[in-house]
Amino acid sequence: IIDSLFSHDLSVSTGTVLFEMTRRVPGAGLVVGLLALSEITKHFALAEAPANSPLLDSEDLPLLASQINWISAAGNYVELHGVEKPVLHRAPISMVERALADHGFVRVHRSVLVSRRAIASVAKGLVTLKCGRTFKIGNRYRSALDQIG
Repeated sequence: IIDSLFSHDLSVSTGTVLFEMTRRVPGAGLVVGLLALSEITKHFALAEAPANSPLLDSEDLPLLASQINWISAAGNYVELHGVEKPVLHRAPISMVERALADHGFVRVHRSVLVSRRAIASVAKGLVTLKCGRTFKIGNRYRSALDQIG
């Protein structure tokens, strides 16, 4: 098969060889496609940020960390609640959580982050903020609030 590919012309391009291989050898198209796909994904994998670094920084938020009392998830958005009306920002809550962890924010529920400075009390599975707002503490997040209560 290989001899027949090159029998007519010695200056055959790589694309022609690949085309002829995929046409003549069963399954070669799949192999060539997978190899091409692996090269493409390697290229894009280098452009991505490492998994342990936050893709969002606290400076990227529309409010300063000190202006935010609590954050609630709203699909692919978060609502940043401060003293004024809530501000909607497009980012998943997990990304915002990583960005604000160093600013004293703690996850109390799968859809809620609160600022430690805004917490008035923690009791009976509820966290109460100084503004009077209460949130149920998810079982998964109780350990983060044990030292406060």
